[in-house]
Amino acid sequence: MSVTYDFHGKTAVVTGAASGIGRATALAFARSRARIALADLPVDGLRETARLIDAAGGEALTLTCDVTREDDIQAAVDRTVERFGRLDAAFNNAGVEQPVQPAADTAKDDWDRILGVSLTGAVLCTRAQIQQMLQQDGGGAVVNVSSGAGVKGQAAYAAAKDGISGFTRSAALDHAAQGIPRAFSSCFCGTSASTCQEPLTQRSTTPRTRGYGSPQMGSELGV
Repeated sequence: MSVTYDFHGKTAVVTGAASGIGRATALAFARSRARIALADLPVDGLRETARLIDAAGGEALTLTCDVTREDDIQAAVDRTVERFGRLDAAFNNAGVEQPVQPAADTAKDDWDRILGVSLTGAVLCTRAQIQQMLQQDGGGAVVNVSSGAGVKGQAAYAAAKDGISGFTRSAALDHAAQGIPRAFSSCFCGTSASTCQEPLTQRSTTPRTRGYGSPQMGSELGV
């Protein structure tokens, strides 16, 4: 059954919004009438996502943001609040993959790059987003995207995504009593971006830290 959510007056930020799952989730937020801040590095992709949202009657802000840089992340949060007045939800999706190869063949540069973007980036984004949400009435919600992929032949990718799951569980317990009771969910999209729009087949309840689903699920959990 399709469920329609009305997020009118709510603001969400989506990282990795220039393509794929990030773009699909931003569009799902827009269909639910949320205002969306789009954060990513590919400028053309960001503009296209914003164009699609505008064409659908939504409102979007584009933010060039490197999630490995704390100053970029803080600037993205600050600009979102400056434009929309608050931050209600975040969907932290930015990440990079690696070529399929045995763990012993993983180069340190690849390891550092993949964990820097996919894991440390999610941690830094979550930290800045929580700090903003704790300053507001009504709390907020954060979805950190993990994955069921990377089990064989992508050791760095698997480590990053498993790290996101552990971090998310810990953060959920840390901040559940601070006015952000639904703040942390880990959305596992184990399929490609093109097929990750299938209806939700499994969804977590309590605690809301794990689940399998789609970009629509990301927007549903996000506010």
